[in-house]
Amino acid sequence: MTGYLIILLCVLGIIIEYQMQKKFGVLSLFCVLWTFIIVLAEMRLFGMVEVSEKIYFELLLGTGSFIIFFLCGRFGKDNNLNRKIRLRKVNDSAFVFNLPAIYAIEIVTLIGWAYVAIQCAAALATGLSLEQFHNIYLNRGAYSIFGSGLFELFIKRICVASVLMLTPLTIVMVFERKKEYWIAILLAFVCILLNQLSTGGRIALIYMFADILIALSIYKVSVPPKWKKRMLRIGILLIIGVLLITVLRKRILQNGKWELLYENIYIYFSLCIPLSDYWIKWIDANHYLTLGVGTFSGMINLVNILYTRLMGTNLAAATTVVNVFTPIETQYITVFKEASCNAYVTWIFHLYADFREIGVVVGSALYGYCCGRTTKNAYRKGNAYRIAFLLLVVQSIVKTFVRWEFSVEAYLLAFAFLRVCFKRGRER
Repeated sequence: MTGYLIILLCVLGIIIEYQMQKKFGVLSLFCVLWTFIIVLAEMRLFGMVEVSEKIYFELLLGTGSFIIFFLCGRFGKDNNLNRKIRLRKVNDSAFVFNLPAIYAIEIVTLIGWAYVAIQCAAALATGLSLEQFHNIYLNRGAYSIFGSGLFELFIKRICVASVLMLTPLTIVMVFERKKEYWIAILLAFVCILLNQLSTGGRIALIYMFADILIALSIYKVSVPPKWKKRMLRIGILLIIGVLLITVLRKRILQNGKWELLYENIYIYFSLCIPLSDYWIKWIDANHYLTLGVGTFSGMINLVNILYTRLMGTNLAAATTVVNVFTPIETQYITVFKEASCNAYVTWIFHLYADFREIGVVVGSALYGYCCGRTTKNAYRKGNAYRIAFLLLVVQSIVKTFVRWEFSVEAYLLAFAFLRVCFKRGRER
């Protein structure tokens, strides 16, 4: 019953956003995603384990708080102080692309992912599947493809962060339609393609599809119809790419069982419900209360990298992250009849571990409000930086069915890299 209340809230969110801005946008993306997930979970196919009403109740709190406060941030009136700050920032100067910095980041990223791609090709030549190499890349195999911990840090933090950042940056550059950007666009696409093919990942393609939808909404007036058609075609190709990678990873072609494709898609989008239910019960059973460590775990891990290098020991908060949040990544739980899964615990898990229901409500409300304000800034006075920033935030919304994305160090670094790719300059 609670699941249907979540669906009702999502439908109301879509209707309200459309009525307010006469187009579908960021909130609609969130609501469609979670309507789809809840509908799939309610079907309970492929031997999905039974889940308690508790997880649906927590998701109802989180979803409701996000939607309500997103609408407040998106359509609420500015106070005088916020209006003056916003107008001064927009009218006095604007961010413009810093092409030398973009080229430097792309070249370094290209070198990193070219190395991983070579390792992937060598592994596939020995008979390994893309799924097996993906597990090796994530250090789940018998050996590592990284020669040292420092190089692994470079790939999994710097290069991953660059790909996350290049996805929205490239889309904005395409929509800006200036000839001087095309070399940077080409290099970015090569980096993203190498990342997805060599790691067996699919999420960057899903990010790009979601970002294209939002960008089409923002650039509605300034982009000619033929460009919109081109971007929609690219979106369709991205979806085909996600399906193709799924086929390659699961060796569906070799097995000749195309029903596996449907099963994998179903499990991919619905497993967060039973898995979240399991881990929230685990939090309760062990009486963990992390008091903000979960929410800021990404920042804590970044600081701990430097602290460990300098002091030779870990921060106390980083130890809490390892004890409470690492198991969800490393332990596989059987939540389907023939599938053991990990990691997909939704955005509310970290908030719940911090302050239980209060954390879910307050954290989701603040998250929703910030997303709403970011959306408002991009739509109203959006220069390229504001729009790219929003599209990067959209990635966290897409990943709400996986985790609290701000717990990922590479994602936080992506915001810093995005800022480096822009410089102050007069609006043209």
